[in-house]
Amino acid sequence: MFEYLLGCQEVADSPPLRTLLWRHQRLNGFESALAEVQRDYVRNHRDNLNALLGLQAAIERMFSHMNRHLFTRQWEFQQDRARTVTGFLARFDAIFTLNQDQLLEHHYRPELEAPPGRLAWHGMQLPGASPQAGQVANVAGSQAGPRWLVRDVGQIQLDHRSQPLYKLHGSSGWADHIHPQVMILGDNKAQDIGLFPVLSHYFESFETALAAGDARLMIIGYGFRDPHINEVLVRSVSEHGLKFFVIDPQGADIARAVSPTANALIPGRPTALEDAFVEGCRGASRRNLRDILGADEVEYNKVIRFFEE
Repeated sequence: MFEYLLGCQEVADSPPLRTLLWRHQRLNGFESALAEVQRDYVRNHRDNLNALLGLQAAIERMFSHMNRHLFTRQWEFQQDRARTVTGFLARFDAIFTLNQDQLLEHHYRPELEAPPGRLAWHGMQLPGASPQAGQVANVAGSQAGPRWLVRDVGQIQLDHRSQPLYKLHGSSGWADHIHPQVMILGDNKAQDIGLFPVLSHYFESFETALAAGDARLMIIGYGFRDPHINEVLVRSVSEHGLKFFVIDPQGADIARAVSPTANALIPGRPTALEDAFVEGCRGASRRNLRDILGADEVEYNKVIRFFEE
């Protein structure tokens, strides 16, 4: 994303934005750069408006291009009906994602698979979000599109026959009656979630799901760098007995890798997240989903075992 933004006209034509991006490259990338622009704008609207609008426009175009590419990608990795991506995801009672692209909305149709031991879903739902009036879907069955509107929280009603997809940080293409963009980026995600009632509702739903007795969570591709998410995980493990499985190239070592003392000569005391891994982690896979759902029988059985214990 950093390299993409460097090539956007809004950034290429603005030496201050280019300098800003490079300065944040080794910190938290474009998100911390955006956070600085947002803070500057709050302090001085007039002098920082153009920088904020320019960077936001570049980011919105980035997601637009990303979505168009993802829509053309092959969704399933292989033809074995016993190991489809759709069948794997349909096993979950709910999906919570931090991604803001529209990959799942476009490709994922849980009604095409019957999860083992349960009735098939009638489809996927985005609680509280619906396409803008007059909008035509990209293809039949797709829930992706250029503009979705978010309703008031009081109007959210779950269809328990459909699998919910909660986009905890919002989504590209989402808007509400106040904000032209319902999407959380930057370094102040926990605070900014409060600006959007629907995202506050999503986060509360996430906390409630993890606090349920005997809850199980499969974590796929999350870097454990969002403190507000980590706090929920740690609390759910220590107070409610949450058990989780991690799919990530670093496997069960990822909590140690993101520790502030990871590279220290003398290791510090384990963090709360590391303690949560010791107590709550029930396995991990360092393979990607293409391999897990493909020919790697050992990894596949290890992942599926988490559903069956």
